[in-house]
Amino acid sequence: MPSLPHEIVVELFRNRVDLARELMRACFGVELPGTSLEEASIDLSQVTPIEYRADYVVIARDEQRAPTGAIIVEIQLSADADKRWTWPAYVAILRAKLRCAVRLLVIAPDDGVARWARERIETGHLGFALEPAVVAFSDVPRVIDPAAAREFPELAVLSAFAHPELDVVLAAAEAIQQLPETAGGVYWDIILSLVSSSVRQLVEARMEGYKYQSEFALRHQAQGREEGREEVRDNLRRSVLKLAGTKLARVPEDLEDRVRRAAEPALVALLVALGESRTHDDALAAIDRLMPERS
Repeated sequence: MPSLPHEIVVELFRNRVDLARELMRACFGVELPGTSLEEASIDLSQVTPIEYRADYVVIARDEQRAPTGAIIVEIQLSADADKRWTWPAYVAILRAKLRCAVRLLVIAPDDGVARWARERIETGHLGFALEPAVVAFSDVPRVIDPAAAREFPELAVLSAFAHPELDVVLAAAEAIQQLPETAGGVYWDIILSLVSSSVRQLVEARMEGYKYQSEFALRHQAQGREEGREEVRDNLRRSVLKLAGTKLARVPEDLEDRVRRAAEPALVALLVALGESRTHDDALAAIDRLMPERS
């Protein structure tokens, strides 16, 4: 399976605050109590160095706005030994801050990375260990019911990322119609890049039928997709600049110009490289390699 940009998966959680709770319920049978959910700051320390910034945090609150539980979400595309030191800190810091139960949810598309992430993390203190709740793409539920896809659109999109099969992709097409236009276009392009050529032909043929003659389908089928492609590029540019800002203490002054001139494959490649960068130097080297300065 082609590598998914880290930021794209994170964006699914940002677009639906309930997605983390839905996955905990579907994959582990664990409920997050509370009457409301809210996105929280990803900074998990006072000085907020990069190593103490989670990908996403959601907090549940009761009717009096008191915290009743929280989920820290980490998107893990590769094994990273540093996380075995920082993940227990994530949970402990947020638990101390909120005074409620905190769970760590790791999304690991690759089964091998998922096995690594599931390893029990011993802190060295008696009885104090962390067992991350890990969801590999093979664990993501297959959403094939159009009604369920419309009710839980981001889960349906994640399901299509994980299982790029005909029924799942068609359900995701229904789901995407519930999403903001720009995000939906990006998700659909990624889904089509993941499916086999035979499945893609069947999907495109099926979407020409009466069931999928929505504004979304017409725009992406009948208009040659050029307008949609420019929306994809714009969204990728914004994602690259946003992720670079979190990885670098000082962003190169000409990065915005480099990103504006870059082709779509280079933008996707840089998103992946930045997501996998562990240090400032790694991130800067990725930018210089994939988007060199104008000579």
